[in-house]
Amino acid sequence: MTLKLIENLQKLGFTGNEAKVYSSLVCLKQAKASDIAESAGVPRPKIYGTLRGMEKKKAMSG
Repeated sequence: MTLKLIENLQKLGFTGNEAKVYSSLVCLKQAKASDIAESAGVPRPKIYGTLRGMEKKKAMSG
């Protein structure tokens, strides 16, 4: 993950955690919550809520 990518995603309306998770998923393509948490540096308990928020924003398809 690059800081610039996260900053740009935040300018588009992503929260900090959403930006980290999104950029991790772009690299991982598909992963378990624990893998996403580790890659993104977001606590695992926050992953599901973050993904739901992204889905509501239509940032990912369900």
